[in-house]
Amino acid sequence: MNAQSDFADWFSPMLVKELRQGMRSRLFVISFLLLQGALIFVAITASFYSSLAARVPGLDPSDPAVRAAIVPLNPPKGVIPADQAAASREASVDAFHLAALTSAGLLVAGAVANGVGLRSRRATKREGQAAAIQGT
Repeated sequence: MNAQSDFADWFSPMLVKELRQGMRSRLFVISFLLLQGALIFVAITASFYSSLAARVPGLDPSDPAVRAAIVPLNPPKGVIPADQAAASREASVDAFHLAALTSAGLLVAGAVANGVGLRSRRATKREGQAAAIQGT
């Protein structure tokens, strides 16, 4: 993809310039990491409540009272039945395992992208010069 076709024609040239500059800054990296953290949180919460609903028949995890009493990755608040407390603990463990595996996967993907896909121009230039010297 060339630089001329990466943004649609209907974007303002000034907006395109600002977007390109913004993607090179730390603000982009920070906002991207915050977005990823929020998405992981949503995945953990959804996993927790779906696991809880599967473990306790008749429990409605969309009920605000249930969500207030049974919070992901925390002990239940107040007095709840023993089966719900046990299911909450098991669902919390499942959600924590999901978070750990997701984080590990993101770390591995970042390491692979860094090792394989990202090359600095200086390093590529040095490798080319070293190959040229060895070839002579």
